[in-house]
Amino acid sequence: MKSWIKEKRPGFEYRTIAHLPTAHIAGIQGYLINPFYIGGTVYWMPRFDFQQFLSYNAKYRVTFFFTVPPIYLLIAKSPPVTTQFSSLEIAISGAAPLGKDLQYDASQKLGGKECFIDQTWGLSETTGSTTIMPTGMHDDTGSVAPLIPNMRARLVDDDGKDVEPGTPGEVLVKGPVVCKGYYQNEDADKEAFTPDGWFRTGDIAVFRNGLFYIVDRKKELIKYKGLQVAPAELEAVLLSHPDVLDAAVIGVGTEDGVNEVPRAYVVVGDGKISKEQITEFVKSKVAGHKRLRGGVVFLDEIPKSPSGKILRKDLRVLAGRERGAKL
Repeated sequence: MKSWIKEKRPGFEYRTIAHLPTAHIAGIQGYLINPFYIGGTVYWMPRFDFQQFLSYNAKYRVTFFFTVPPIYLLIAKSPPVTTQFSSLEIAISGAAPLGKDLQYDASQKLGGKECFIDQTWGLSETTGSTTIMPTGMHDDTGSVAPLIPNMRARLVDDDGKDVEPGTPGEVLVKGPVVCKGYYQNEDADKEAFTPDGWFRTGDIAVFRNGLFYIVDRKKELIKYKGLQVAPAELEAVLLSHPDVLDAAVIGVGTEDGVNEVPRAYVVVGDGKISKEQITEFVKSKVAGHKRLRGGVVFLDEIPKSPSGKILRKDLRVLAGRERGAKL
C-alpha cells in the first residue's frame, strides 16, 4: 500500500478516525500500525457516538478508514448521512462478513460515490489481515479478497481433507504472521493447530477465482435436515430490505430435538412491516432449507460486542427464555 500510494497518489494524506476499541486487533492494526507505517494522522474519539462520528469525518476531512459492518449499516441506512464522507478515498471493512448489497449501498455514500468498500479477513491469531485487495483494485462480488503475500491457505472438510475449489471448507492458514500458540495453554494449541503446523481458523469459506468468500463461523452454522445454513447469508438478505435496520440470525431447536431452524431477530424502521412479510421476503430470496422456520422476533437493538460482532450467545439466552415461557 505504501509504495502504491507513493506512485499512484503522490498527494494522498492519510487521515483517519479512531473509533474502534484498540483491545481488538482491528483497532491495533488500523490506528497503531497502519498510520506509523504509511505516515499520517489519527483523530481519536474518546467514545463512539454516531452523530459525532459523522461531524468529525467532515471536519477533519478523513481520507482512510477501516470499520466494521454495523458502522457501514448505519452509514447506508441513516438519512443524516449526506456529504460527511466526501473526502474519503480508501474504505475497508472487516471483523465480520459484509453482504454485497450492503457493501454497495454504503459505498454509494462514500467519497462522492467514488470510494468503494473493500473487505479484509483475519484474526487476532494471524496478527490482523490475512486477505486484502491489492491497493487500486476492487471487487463487488462479496469476497474478502485474495491472500496477502507470504501466506498459504487450505480449505478442508470435517475429516481434514482438502475440498475442491467452489466447495465450502474450514480455512487453515500458515505463514509468518500466524502466532506460535497460546500462552501456557497446550490444550488450546493442540486444538487450534494441526500436527504439521496449520492453524485452524474456525471460519468456513469458499475459494473461487482467486478470491475467498467467508460463509460463517463453523460453530455458528445451523444444521437442518443434514444441510447447513449460514446465519451471515440470511442476515445479508434481511438487511437488503429497506425497512430492516439491523438483523441477526441464530439456530433454535425444533420440538422433536432432531433439527435446528433459523430464527431472525430484527430491528425495523418507521415503516410498517409485519413478521409475516419479513418471513415471505426471505422465503422469496433463499433455498427451501434456509427459510425462517424458527420465526421472526422484533428487538429494539441487536446485541453486539464493542468490535461489532453479533453476540449470538445473548440471543440464545433470549431464545431459551422464550422457549421456557411457552412450557
